[in-house]
Amino acid sequence: MGAYILMNSLTIINERINKTPNLLIARRNKNDGSIFSQIILAAPDIAQDEYREKFSTKNLSKLANNITLYSADNDWALKTSRLVNIPIEGTSQARLGDSTKEFFVVEGMDTIDTRKRIDAQIFGHSFYAEYSSLLSDIHMLLNYEASPDDRMLQKVIDSKGNALWFIREY
Repeated sequence: MGAYILMNSLTIINERINKTPNLLIARRNKNDGSIFSQIILAAPDIAQDEYREKFSTKNLSKLANNITLYSADNDWALKTSRLVNIPIEGTSQARLGDSTKEFFVVEGMDTIDTRKRIDAQIFGHSFYAEYSSLLSDIHMLLNYEASPDDRMLQKVIDSKGNALWFIREY
C-alpha cells in the first residue's frame, strides 16, 4: 500500500511540474534535472499493467535519475493481493514486487530480485527491512549512486533478452 501512495504522489508532483516548469527548480538543478536521485520500490503491491498505464517510467523520468524495483518470488502478501484484487481489477495480474512467474522488467527501471526464501512471518512481506544483503545494496545505491553492475549483484538476461539482477549473499 505504501508504494501505491508513493506512486500516486509522484504522479501528482509530475503533473504540477508540467503545469509550473519552475516548481522545485533548485532541487532539479541539484539532481541533473530530476527532483530525486533515486526512487526505490521494495515489494510494491501495484498491478503490472497499472504501472505501465498510469505510472510508467516515462511519466517519472522528470522525477528521478534512477528507479529501482526489488522483488521476491515468495512474498505471500503480494500473492494474496493478486487474488484479492481479481474482482476489483478484473484480472489476476501479478504485482510488481512478485517474481513468482516472471520478472517485471521495463526500460528505465533496474529490476533486482532477492532469490531468497522468505520466512512466513507477516506473510514474508516485511523481510525487506531485515535482509542484510538487500540493505547493503540499498546503501550502495543511495550513498554512492552505484549502478547495478558496480554492486554485489549477479546480472542475468531473461528469456526476452532483458537484463535484471539477483542479490548475492555475502
